[in-house]
Amino acid sequence: VRMLGDALDVPTSMSELLRLAYDALSAHAVEVGIGASTQLYSQGSMRLGTLVRPVRDGADYDVDMVVERAIQRTSTTQEGLKLQVGEFLESFLPSEHARQLEASFELTAGARCWTLTSRTLGFHIDVLPAISGELQHDHGIWIADRDLFHWLESNPRGYAEWFEDRAAPALAEERMRLAKARNVSVESIPEDEVRTPLH
Repeated sequence: VRMLGDALDVPTSMSELLRLAYDALSAHAVEVGIGASTQLYSQGSMRLGTLVRPVRDGADYDVDMVVERAIQRTSTTQEGLKLQVGEFLESFLPSEHARQLEASFELTAGARCWTLTSRTLGFHIDVLPAISGELQHDHGIWIADRDLFHWLESNPRGYAEWFEDRAAPALAEERMRLAKARNVSVESIPEDEVRTPLH
């Protein structure tokens, strides 16, 4: 299992590029003035630490991001929310933050999300528009359905917390094993370098 995991692991260089892209988008949100009412965060495999190499040679790394607006649902529509996030992403394309990544980007619309693609860097980010919601679960959000007609509940951060809680015992054990093998302290082993059977 460990050998298979090693074969699927994402190169450190790609992990760093993805972090830089997320940081650039977050910095741009602050610069254009939506940062105070908006959170940008990873979800899915990037958030969980389960991102793997693409199956096909030459395929893009596929990662996910949420753009969560702290606005009332009654202040917009599902289509309106999507357009707001699209305008933000369009303004990112010619920005200094994008240029600092030394890559070109293209933006395409999906059913309820946007896809920001960089062929030169080898990844695309599916960006999901969302609204902060008063839901029964902590961190719950409202997202549009694929027809941009109904609001749906989602909770990617809550799921990530559950996943991390389940993986914690094995994560601690694997960090200790790696620290012993490298003859270093456990604290010097970054958690994002560790893979558990759940990962």
